[in-house]
Amino acid sequence: VLELVAGLHRVTWYGRGPHETYPDRRRAGSIGRWSASLDELFTPYVRPQESGGRADVRWIELADAAGRGLRITLDEPRQVSATRYRAADLAAAAHHPELVPRPGAGVHLDAAHRGLGTASCGPDTLPAYLVGPGNYRWSWVLEDLGA
Repeated sequence: VLELVAGLHRVTWYGRGPHETYPDRRRAGSIGRWSASLDELFTPYVRPQESGGRADVRWIELADAAGRGLRITLDEPRQVSATRYRAADLAAAAHHPELVPRPGAGVHLDAAHRGLGTASCGPDTLPAYLVGPGNYRWSWVLEDLGA
């Protein structure tokens, strides 16, 4: 998780989109270059939870209105999300009005990401989309988008 300064509200990525996609929902999106505001990436599920993931992302940029910001280029297509909420914020809230957006963005770069479902209130993740124990490695490059 990278926590970025306030003001980087324009998100552009090359990967699956335009809406959220996860390893077991790849067919819901197509590969392309997409843009949205940071707030548009959040999906307001009935109970606050992780949302807004994008599968098969090769790079993601977060920039301000003048185009200043950063680009993250991944070593291979990965699961990425950008949000104004920390995991602890989502876990502590029972309803959306309890969430207070943070001024900066949190960017999640996942070396591996299981499919959706935990069996807590429905079916578990399908076996093909589980992530087993082991060592996972990934790398990325940060680039300044300049002024």
